[in-house]
Amino acid sequence: MVPDTPPWVLEAIAKQPRLVMDASVAAEDMDRLSESLQAVGVPQRDLFELASDRREVTGFIATIEGGPSKITVRLAARYDNVTLAVTGSPPESARYSASIGDQTISFYRDLEAEAAARKILLEAKLRWSDADGGFVALGDTAIEFIVAGIPLLPETWSKQIPQLPRLRSKSPSPRISVASRGSVLDVEALVDVEGETELISFRDLLRWLHEGRRWVELADGSVAKLDPKILLPLAEAAGALQFDKQGKAEISTLELGSLAHLLQEVPTAKVAKEVRKLMANMTGDRAAKAPRKAKALNAKLRDYQKSGFAWLWQLHENMMAGILADDMGLGKTVQALALLTKAKEDEGDMPSLIVAPTSVLGVWRQEVKKWAPSLSVLVWHGAERAENRRLIKKTDVVVTSYALLRRDIDELAKQRFRYVILDEAQYIKNWATTTAKSAKQLQADHRLALTARRSRTTSSISGRSSTSWPRASSASSANSKKPTSSRSRTATTRRSSTCACACGPS
Repeated sequence: MVPDTPPWVLEAIAKQPRLVMDASVAAEDMDRLSESLQAVGVPQRDLFELASDRREVTGFIATIEGGPSKITVRLAARYDNVTLAVTGSPPESARYSASIGDQTISFYRDLEAEAAARKILLEAKLRWSDADGGFVALGDTAIEFIVAGIPLLPETWSKQIPQLPRLRSKSPSPRISVASRGSVLDVEALVDVEGETELISFRDLLRWLHEGRRWVELADGSVAKLDPKILLPLAEAAGALQFDKQGKAEISTLELGSLAHLLQEVPTAKVAKEVRKLMANMTGDRAAKAPRKAKALNAKLRDYQKSGFAWLWQLHENMMAGILADDMGLGKTVQALALLTKAKEDEGDMPSLIVAPTSVLGVWRQEVKKWAPSLSVLVWHGAERAENRRLIKKTDVVVTSYALLRRDIDELAKQRFRYVILDEAQYIKNWATTTAKSAKQLQADHRLALTARRSRTTSSISGRSSTSWPRASSASSANSKKPTSSRSRTATTRRSSTCACACGPS
């Protein structure tokens, strides 16, 4: 029998129930004959008898290395005293031959048993890596293999396992606290893991949630499973707030809506009494309590104007900025003057700055004298501005234009005002303009924007329009930052529902 037997002879051989080979036939010739018989349809499993020695696997060895971030499993099959690596794909030939000293070892491997072992690792979501020389899992898959995969490996396998990380029994949970510093709120967010808060930062937790992670490795090497039902809404709510590495964020009262959203997801948060009161006042449905009108105000406010004045004074007491967006003719001017008059009466002298279009500077001066005669007024305009510098500190109301705000910002930014009021605030609707940037540089204890109402169907503005942000930002803080998402702005805008034809002080 020679290996180069014609095909018709091979077909006849294939029909025989048993083929006996002479022991003198070389191993290479048996391999060639085996391949030829496979070509005419003989299954490989029926060709094992061609080998001088067909061996069964006497055991598998799984060597596991790594940790929660990366696991590598090197699998080997033991054939008596010979151990062979099981890789990501079967060898080209089942025949194994090696020389050890003067002895030649030659046998056929049990590729079906090796394939079954390989399948166990692949079904555990490990993938073969030529670079690592083993089956590899990363991230969540690595941790899930440590937690659930290793215990399910066959008991008959010999396992070489490093010290496995500790599995935490509880999912990380947020621990939020909020304190108040006037118009600034200090928010601290820690992550509690079985009573410990130094194992993971809040910012890292949010990042992993956004990445879709299910497991996290903690600072002490232990691992914990994330609960998406609890933590994903928290991540969405906290996304608008910029937390540092320590889990702290400073936010203005303009971002009260974002904070309220966050606290809804963390009912156990520790919130200072004054902050809870502020949130109840500014986010609740109850109307603001009407304050006592200043005696020096020379105007009888209509009911809707009283409501607007009460809202403005509520902002004042809570150190919050706002946008008053009533229709034209409803008296935004007199409401603003009622606010300034009461502030002077209750808190003493301090200048306020009103920025308005050039065409209405004279109108503002007339309105101040008409409705608030107790307030001194200075129009910052014209060549006499240099001579009037010393008068700013002594004046209750300084009125200037947007053009001069840009030109004289260095001078105006030196003075701290009680109020900066931006009339026709649509002039700063573009964040990137010099006017908007100049308005943000002004120093003030309180800020207010006045703008005409555009829609009767909307009762309040929650910042969904990107053009409302520069107005709210300039009205809020000279040091505030551009938000990553305009959806997070709180509702600090009031719009009157009274008809535009109503008469009264304007």
